[in-house]
Amino acid sequence: MMMSQLNFLQSFVEDMLDLRQIRNGKFTLVPETFDVSQILTLVSNIFEHQATAKRCKIIHEITDGL
Repeated sequence: MMMSQLNFLQSFVEDMLDLRQIRNGKFTLVPETFDVSQILTLVSNIFEHQATAKRCKIIHEITDGL
């Protein structure tokens, strides 16, 4: 859990640095594929404790929209 939060914070800082580059006109966009299910699982894990404390449950489901 701690590593996932550290990874999240690292990603957040990198995103902020990218935003600065965008604003300065120095950002190059590189297309990249990613696994949406993996991201949703990570987010669910991050907020699971808070949801449980409030008697809530986080559920995510991915369906093929095509």
